[in-house]
Amino acid sequence: MPNWVRQGRRETYPYDEWFDGQVRMLTRGVDFAQDRRGMAHRIRSAARARDFLVSIGHREMPNGTEVIVVGPRIASLAGRQHTQ
Repeated sequence: MPNWVRQGRRETYPYDEWFDGQVRMLTRGVDFAQDRRGMAHRIRSAARARDFLVSIGHREMPNGTEVIVVGPRIASLAGRQHTQ
């Protein structure tokens, strides 16, 4: 479906590119603008909406640069049972 047909807010970040199966290091101020903890949450939510599980690590480096490392997890949500 073309983007102009979709309802709602457009995505700000290239999640489909980030979820291509490679491990990526994203840098605040280059790849994302918000707080790294909030961004990690957004990445998990975007992955879940696409039926992906991701591994995420985030930290402030000794030089003050904030980074998030995103990579694929082996399991898929497709076969998981959701419990509440």
